Order: sequence, then structure tokens, then C-alpha cells
Amino acid sequence: MAQSRARTTTSLILFIVGTLLLPVGLIGHWAHRTFTDTQRYVETVAPLTQNPEVQAGIAQTLTDSLITVDGAAAQVEQWFPRAPEGLNTTLAEAVVTRVESAIEKLVASEQFSDLWAKANTEAQQAAIALLSNDPPPSLSVQDGDVVLDLGVVAQSVREQLAADGINLPQTNVQPPTVVLMQDSQIQQIRGYYSWGAPLLQWFILLPILLLALSVFLHPAKPRALRRMGVGVLVAAGIVAVFLFGGKAAISPSLSDTAFAPAESAIWQTLTAYLSRGAWITAGVGVLLVLVGWVWMRRTPAV
Repeated sequence: MAQSRARTTTSLILFIVGTLLLPVGLIGHWAHRTFTDTQRYVETVAPLTQNPEVQAGIAQTLTDSLITVDGAAAQVEQWFPRAPEGLNTTLAEAVVTRVESAIEKLVASEQFSDLWAKANTEAQQAAIALLSNDPPPSLSVQDGDVVLDLGVVAQSVREQLAADGINLPQTNVQPPTVVLMQDSQIQQIRGYYSWGAPLLQWFILLPILLLALSVFLHPAKPRALRRMGVGVLVAAGIVAVFLFGGKAAISPSLSDTAFAPAESAIWQTLTAYLSRGAWITAGVGVLLVLVGWVWMRRTPAV
């Protein structure tokens, strides 16, 4: 009797610890898989090029960096110094419209997908280099922040416009960028990354092992299996809460940019793998509950 009670108590402790660690393992596995591997990160963000809100944000960011109505008016005035002011304004607006049209065309093209992949590759490598205290690629870091450098896209727009006879003036403004990770965030994450990155890859196995042991040690296996299913469902629910409220993590970097309307789309794209994992986990939990319930119904009472 004492041995059975000890096994039951140990099984309960393993169940509680495994249930609490399972969502940590799921989120950690997603973070490690998505953000530390360059190829997977680029593949993850690739669908964003097809999102209208992201396209609009990129187009606006590029347009603001390349030309403004005032800047175009000054350029037109150099071209036509004796033209009436009203004509200069009309021509300036036409130039801006032409630039916007060229940018929108480029953003919707296959060429942009390649440029987007290149920019995100540099940004991801810069982030990992900073977190590892290695010298980062200079084009993807500004004032300690990791940025998505859209300069290569802006240069492509310039080349297309030049081919059409519109030579935009070179300015001293920095290339268009989007802050992906602020310096303060890097300082906070760096310590966790140093010891967490190697651990997170396999950490998901620990809660699975603990839950399996809790069933193995419990004298009443069907009941323990059903309880394990409930724990797995709870873990899936915790991950769902994270998915619902985690968007706030990217808001500081995007709230003051042209990408603010695309926050939800960006978060959903980044967490697509974790979302699928949460649904699969919930399905496994339901299956375990059903199997445990059927097993318990077929087991003779003692």
C-alpha cells in the first residue's frame, strides 16, 4: 500500500512539472527553430511579400526615403527654372506618383522576393551575431539596433526609374530601414540566448518524458493516461494564450512605422509553425483523453 501511494504521489509530481514545462518547451522549440536558423527564418518571413499591408508599408517606407513632394519640386525647379510655380508643383506631384508606381510594381514582382530574402538574411545574421557578441554585418545594424535594411530595394527602384529617364537625386538620408530588435532588447535577450539556445532545441523532450513517466508510475494506467491528456490540453491552451497576447512583443519596433497596420499579419506569419504545433498538441490531448476513457471503461473494477 505504501509503495502504491508513493508511486501515485511521484506520478502526480511528474505530471504537474511536465504539464508546466510542456508549453515552455513548445514555445522554446518554435523560437529556436524559427529565429536561429537563417534558412528557416527566411522561409518563415517569405510569405510576407504577398501581404497587402506589408507591401503598402514597404512602399511607403521606400517612397519616403527616396523622394517627397518638396524634394521633387526642388528637383523640377532645377530642371525648369523659368517654369510657373503651379506647373512645377504639378510636375513634382507627377514625379512622386511615378516613383510610387515604380515601387508598387517592384514590391509586387518576383524580383522583390529575392531582395526581401537577401535583406532578411542579413538582418537575421546580424541578430545572431549581436546575441553571440560577434561583430555583426554593418548594413543590418544601426546604433546597436538590428534593422531590416531596404537599401538594396531602394537601389533597384532607382535603377528602374533611371531606365525610364527619371534620375532621383542622391541624398544624405540613411537607407530605408525597419527596426527589428532594439538595443535594449538585445541586452536583455543576450544572457538568455547564451545558455538557452543550445538547450531549447531539445528541451521539448523533457516534459514529454516526464508526462510519460507519470503514466508509467501510476498504478491506474487508464486514469493516468486520461489525466495526461488533460495536461496536454492545458499546455496547448497556455500556448494559445501566448499566441493571442504575444503580438505586443513586436509592437515597440513597428508602432511608429509604416508597418503598424501589418502587426497582426507579421505576428501570424512568424508564429505559423507554433500555431500548428498548438493545434497538433491539442489534438494529441483529446486523443489521450479518449483513449484513457475507453481503456478505463474496458478495465474491470478492482
